[in-house]
Amino acid sequence: MTFCRFEIADVTKRVSLEPCDVAFTIHALEQIPDDFPRAVDNMLALSGKGTVFFEPVWERFPKNLLGLAARFRRYNANYLNGLLTDLESRSGVRIAHAEAMATVGNPLNHTVEIVVVPGA
Repeated sequence: MTFCRFEIADVTKRVSLEPCDVAFTIHALEQIPDDFPRAVDNMLALSGKGTVFFEPVWERFPKNLLGLAARFRRYNANYLNGLLTDLESRSGVRIAHAEAMATVGNPLNHTVEIVVVPGA
């Protein structure tokens, strides 16, 4: 039997949830720029097969005028900064995919899909 379970928790704190196959976030980490490493720690600890982040990661914004405007907006808003670097520096996980999505809900806040899996 296949099923899907959704949990809501403050992942910046230690949570007592059962382990899951995949954990994901959608534009949640951008709102906690100072606490995102703790949230990532908890999500990686909970997920057995992988973790998916749908977040605005400015390093993957397009290299055009719109991408430049988006970078300036992000810089002035104190949003998420360093998620990709943080994930690349972690041992025991591997970034399987990190790319800006083709469709954009907000052209000044591009969504980047990052898939992290266990591995070296």
